[in-house]
Amino acid sequence: MKKSTPLLALLCAVALLLGGCSSGSAPESTPSQTVPATQSASEQTEAPATQAPETSAAETEAPAAERDVTVDFVVVGAGAGGLQAAAEAAFLGKSVILLEKTGRAGGSSALCEGYFWSSGAKINEETGIGIVQDMLAIAEKQSVDIRYDSKATDLIYEDGRVQGVVVEDADGVYRIYADTTILATGGFLRNEKLMKEYMPEWYYEEPFCGAGSTGDGHEMAMELGAHMVGYSNGGVWGFDGQNGYHMEGGMAPCLCFFLTNIEGRRFCNEYMGTLKNDLIVQQSDRKAYCFMDSASSYVSFMEEAVEKGLAHKADTLEELCEIYGIPVDAFMETVAGYNQAKEEGRDDPDFGVPNAYMVSMTEAPYYATYFDPSLTTNNLMGLACDEYCRLLDANDQPIPGLYGCGELIIGSVVGNGNYPSCGTCLASGIYGGAIAVRHACGQFQ
Repeated sequence: MKKSTPLLALLCAVALLLGGCSSGSAPESTPSQTVPATQSASEQTEAPATQAPETSAAETEAPAAERDVTVDFVVVGAGAGGLQAAAEAAFLGKSVILLEKTGRAGGSSALCEGYFWSSGAKINEETGIGIVQDMLAIAEKQSVDIRYDSKATDLIYEDGRVQGVVVEDADGVYRIYADTTILATGGFLRNEKLMKEYMPEWYYEEPFCGAGSTGDGHEMAMELGAHMVGYSNGGVWGFDGQNGYHMEGGMAPCLCFFLTNIEGRRFCNEYMGTLKNDLIVQQSDRKAYCFMDSASSYVSFMEEAVEKGLAHKADTLEELCEIYGIPVDAFMETVAGYNQAKEEGRDDPDFGVPNAYMVSMTEAPYYATYFDPSLTTNNLMGLACDEYCRLLDANDQPIPGLYGCGELIIGSVVGNGNYPSCGTCLASGIYGGAIAVRHACGQFQ
């Protein structure tokens, strides 16, 4: 499982890149000029690590040569990562075409809360749900040629390097030749084949993401030897299919630190990150049952959840077991062992929770709710890349001319799939787009 520590360091180093372009009232987008494609300085001495066949045009229709165009950069996908990459390239004076297969920009980033992590930056205080619209305005102001309803169907691989993409739109098929190709096509939650192969535990859950998360970039790059790294998914817990994050009282499951399965047994360290979701979906009913006693400082949140019908309150734990159908004897045995370790000052013997973080389970009344990680928001598995966002082949060598950013490469950013905090994917997507462009322009060596 590949970890890319240098990439994380560079993400912080370019945190202020977003300040390079100021947003404002956007003029009409103008097409990029056709210019000769030149090999970037950073790749002049690189040779292909593996020989791949040259790609052909779409099988059903030959590209129309009269529509072919040559630019410095072609960026595929107009989410946050793609918008940043395109704007950065244009800001540096490069000709760039930004392709978006749907009719609007934003991708899954348009569904997020709009916050992202950037060390010490004032922008954390200023960002809001309009961030994608602002990024689009910046790209338009930089005269990025944005082409909607335009799907990249193949990578053009000639002379040992990627040299652009084949595009299909309402008028047919054509080629865009580019010195640098950046894939920013998002995740693959809506790709049945990839989900069944790489995320079988999550295939049956409900994607809560952009309609374009169909793994197009993954499939095109994997034909040239790119490979997956990382694991797990980001997600939102649900109540009967509704997004618990946005429901009054819906935060209750996240504030309970004594969890069992339907059999009444603990199965994880309650403080672990999103990898806990992978353990939850392995339980017999794919849920965790969350308990709290009255000594908790989060009782007010549970009271709200009870009022909204999302949790239950009872004078005994046995009553709560009856409500959820949890075997009473097994559950009470679990509680007894846990309480004894807590009282004796010992760390949790089963999952290593430090004694100071073990919660009380002794003071009535008690509360219970459930955690159902059934709404998947993003993949934490993605294509392997290096610290400059170059996509890597099966031998972990850069595929010449091909970069990735955003959710496409998130597996290289978060490493083992343990999603650190809200905003991680959005931040890495934006910064990764800038890193890819700057490396292709020879600014990182």
